[in-house]
Amino acid sequence: MANLQANVPLIDVPPIDPKTGKWTEAWFLFIIQLFRRTGGTSGGDGQLTIDDVLGIEETFAFPPIDSNVQLSEMTMAQPSTDSLIDMLFAPAANTDYAQAASTVTLGASPATYTATSRQGFHITGGAVTALTLQRGPTVLPVGNSASDIVDKTFVSGPDFTPGTTTTLTLPNAFGAISRLWLFFDAAFQGDDQIASLVGTTLTLTSAIPVGTSRVYVKGLLQGAVGVGSTILELNAGDKVNVTYSSAPTVTILPR
Repeated sequence: MANLQANVPLIDVPPIDPKTGKWTEAWFLFIIQLFRRTGGTSGGDGQLTIDDVLGIEETFAFPPIDSNVQLSEMTMAQPSTDSLIDMLFAPAANTDYAQAASTVTLGASPATYTATSRQGFHITGGAVTALTLQRGPTVLPVGNSASDIVDKTFVSGPDFTPGTTTTLTLPNAFGAISRLWLFFDAAFQGDDQIASLVGTTLTLTSAIPVGTSRVYVKGLLQGAVGVGSTILELNAGDKVNVTYSSAPTVTILPR
């Protein structure tokens, strides 16, 4: 060995390694030889063999370290990247759904409700004759299907007297003159031929002309429009226009 000469440590080899604080190998082997030559039992001729050195190293060596187990323990001790991201960027609690619904009182008809945030608009009760949703320049009607259009035929004799009759009683409330089409036989009559429409009473500006055999009235019924069945989804700035004869109940649902 480089540190030994005639099985004796060189003069510049210290017994204790100053870096590790442990016995140096040269002195360790030297002490073993002294032990054997001064009466220690070695079972051999007193000379140090390779088997002796290997046996000593096995006796005093540190147990082998399983790097895989050590790495696994270190990894398990660390929180995963996904967990850290979840903790750092956890979504804020949505408190909108915890807000209670609120009731809104509409102004005089026709009334306009303007949404200030994203919300649901529910309308029920009352007598609503027109309901529209306005988003920017676009106005969309809500409710009122083709089934709401009704025809009524009045026959000369039993229903009216030509040259005399100026009023007709309609079977339904149509709500507004603009919702009616009036015909004397096949001749369409403009709105200027109608003096007023109050409830189901239609008053003409003059008597039904002599020679008229039939009067046809076609119109869009006044009725509940989208009441109690549809929730309108509104964005901020959307407007709901409501025309009514009896005020409905409007409920706003936060979204």
